[in-house]
Amino acid sequence: MTDRENGRLVNDWTRWWRFSGVGLLGVAVQLLVLDVCLRLPGIDARVAVAAAVGAAVVHNFVWHLQWTWCDRKRGAGTLRLFARFAATNGLLSLAGNVVLTSALVAWTSCDVMVANAVAIAVCSAANYVLSDRAVFTARPPVTTMHRAMDDAG
Repeated sequence: MTDRENGRLVNDWTRWWRFSGVGLLGVAVQLLVLDVCLRLPGIDARVAVAAAVGAAVVHNFVWHLQWTWCDRKRGAGTLRLFARFAATNGLLSLAGNVVLTSALVAWTSCDVMVANAVAIAVCSAANYVLSDRAVFTARPPVTTMHRAMDDAG
């Protein structure tokens, strides 16, 4: 499948590599925020993981909007796209990272940072499919929620 970007075709492989590049930067953001949070006195590892995921989700959305799926952003407003991204990729990443990281630490006694890196890798393929098919669609689906958002503002 291909899409047009500034008169050029953007194929699935190009998009996958862009997604992967943004994702690697997102991993760095997530692990950096996680490391900082874990150094704070009294913070639970699950809370630290959730904060780190939140930072990575915002980072990844901005880059995906501007680069990975830049040829598809015209159909919906940025706020609507972010709402879809947060409701799909964000929730998957949050649940997947908190559950998998906690389970790996409990079951294997491995370091939280290592467990979180594994959780990120496990969630990445599903996040690509969600971004491509549910968030940055060529024509965004019109739903009741979207109509309500349009009516509100």
